[in-house]
Amino acid sequence: MPPAVVEVPERVHPGDAEDQGDEEQPAVRRKGGPADRVVHLPSPEFAPRPSHGPVPSEKHMAAPCRSPHDPGARRILIRMSKNMTDEPADAVESLVSLLDSFDDLPAAAGLRTLSYRLLGVAPGATVVDVGCGAGRAVAEMAELGATAVGVDVDERMVATARRRRPHADVRLGDACDLPFGDGELTGYRAEKVLHDLADPARALAEAARVLAPGGHAVLIGQDWDTFVIDSDDPELTRLMVHARAGTVPAPLAARRHRNLLLDAGFEDVAVEVRTGVFTDVTALPMLTGLAGAACSAGAVTRERADAWLAEQAERGRAGRLFLAVPLFVASGRRP
Repeated sequence: MPPAVVEVPERVHPGDAEDQGDEEQPAVRRKGGPADRVVHLPSPEFAPRPSHGPVPSEKHMAAPCRSPHDPGARRILIRMSKNMTDEPADAVESLVSLLDSFDDLPAAAGLRTLSYRLLGVAPGATVVDVGCGAGRAVAEMAELGATAVGVDVDERMVATARRRRPHADVRLGDACDLPFGDGELTGYRAEKVLHDLADPARALAEAARVLAPGGHAVLIGQDWDTFVIDSDDPELTRLMVHARAGTVPAPLAARRHRNLLLDAGFEDVAVEVRTGVFTDVTALPMLTGLAGAACSAGAVTRERADAWLAEQAERGRAGRLFLAVPLFVASGRRP
């Protein structure tokens, strides 16, 4: 069966429509005027950078920014596949290996490349990747000539990043109390981070503090209340999606990216969308995690969740599964 294709109209960063070459996003073609184009995203090849949710993520931030109801802000990849809140001792290494398989995908690399372009990553730039995980983005930005620093709250993840990328500058830190002086940086990057914070606005105020005038911030994340799933029981599906969103400290942070940047004083704010579409069994771990979280929250019984998952598994085997996850990319300039 050929890969599924979705056409997604998206907003192009002002002034960059002609510069945003298809070599960075090989599955993209422009449509209509300079501010519109269509992205063709094959499934299951397309997987946005593994996220704290439908797609696994390296992100999790420091205690002062985390919700007290999210113990340890554990990697959701583990939660979604096993519905766990505690991890085995080797969970970080296992997770990083799995994240690598997602980050190696061309579409994931293209999303990172987009963020670097929006940040103006080049020789002379000084940028931070907040919630850097194992440090891939930090290393890639350094290879482009920037002075790149990664910040993560997880001591084990920082240790892993330092071991795997000994030349990368990776530090233990908090999104709301970054280890930089006022106006020290030209770029701020946060991928799938803000949803994990109890107060995303505080993190954006910190971003504005550490950026020099003219510096850029780029935010990447998914809206946890926007999983588009085909099901024979749409009412139950909506219930489980909302219940899963309720377990995240700031589930609507991604739809607030634009206003968060504006409220923090950023200018030239723009938003783009990348949508992942999954049509086969590749999506089942994501759906299993969603159902498991809804059960743990007491929103549905295990029997109803199991029946729902059985339907999704059959859809996957028949090539009739449909899951779409939009990913929002927002950027702004500090005046």
